[in-house]
Amino acid sequence: SLYGLKQATFEWNSKLTTTLVNGGFVQSNYDDCIWYKNDLIIGFHVDDILVIYSNESEITEIKNILKSFTIVDLGNARKVLGVNVNQSDNYISLTQPLLIDEIVEICGISNSKIAVSPGYNNLEEKLEDTTSEFLTENDYNYSR
Repeated sequence: SLYGLKQATFEWNSKLTTTLVNGGFVQSNYDDCIWYKNDLIIGFHVDDILVIYSNESEITEIKNILKSFTIVDLGNARKVLGVNVNQSDNYISLTQPLLIDEIVEICGISNSKIAVSPGYNNLEEKLEDTTSEFLTENDYNYSR
């Protein structure tokens, strides 16, 4: 076991990197903790791994690739690094209500009036429109 040793993090990261490269994954140019292979995306933080996949065969594939690690499948993500993950058939939403409440309290604005903030125009319609891949800048309600 490497736990407690100074080089533990480096060794674990090296082993994970080697395993993912041998499994055909490519490391993101933007974040060293993000790896991808086709539609399969893996993100890790310390010793937690989040896998984003589009079909069950992909999750079986990643479990086979990572079989040298002790893996506990916790099912669909509900909370990742303090971010709540809510999933439906059409979308995934990410929220941080506790952080927002904490910031509001720290700033002393908990008694402030609620106001409209930047958001999506016609979000419900956009989510139901399966022909559109991405939201564009015209989908946002804010001024520049």
